[in-house]
Amino acid sequence: MKKLVAVTALFAVAILFLVSLAPAVSAGEGETVIKVKGMMCSACEAKVKQALKSVKGVKSVEANFRTGEARVILASDKVDEEALQEAVKKAGFRVISIQPESREGKIVRTLKIKGMMCSSCENKVKEALLKVDGVESAQADYKTGEVRVSLSSGAVNVKKLESAVKAAGFEPIAVQDLKGETKIRTRNKKH
Repeated sequence: MKKLVAVTALFAVAILFLVSLAPAVSAGEGETVIKVKGMMCSACEAKVKQALKSVKGVKSVEANFRTGEARVILASDKVDEEALQEAVKKAGFRVISIQPESREGKIVRTLKIKGMMCSSCENKVKEALLKVDGVESAQADYKTGEVRVSLSSGAVNVKKLESAVKAAGFEPIAVQDLKGETKIRTRNKKH
């Protein structure tokens, strides 16, 4: 029995040592992009999203099977990369890479969009926004009615984003910053 306790204690010390060596993802207001192998459909997206949301320190997750990426907004100062990898692995997928995304000079906005009903709608909104100068990336999700837009600078006028969405046949309802605070609310049309 004493041997079992000693071996268990040694094992626990070894695990703590290895965990202390694991790289941490620096967060602040950061976003981490995780390349995931094996996501083939929206059900896969949901599994990855749920698994990553269960990791302590993760504020929100958006997964996209088309790009093979999960974008993770971190709420705490440090999130263990190993924990993110393990969560994805337990969901049945494989992590190819984890890359913290720099926020220097970038602005992230979440647009609430009325009328997105399917993946085709997502693509129309995304393509329209990517044509706006200063838009680096756009990730639409028809299930939440949102699109996350990463801007290279503050020079991008929100009205240009709204116009692009309208030109694609959809109605922008609100624009939020990375913290989820509504910055601009557009008027809903009365029919």
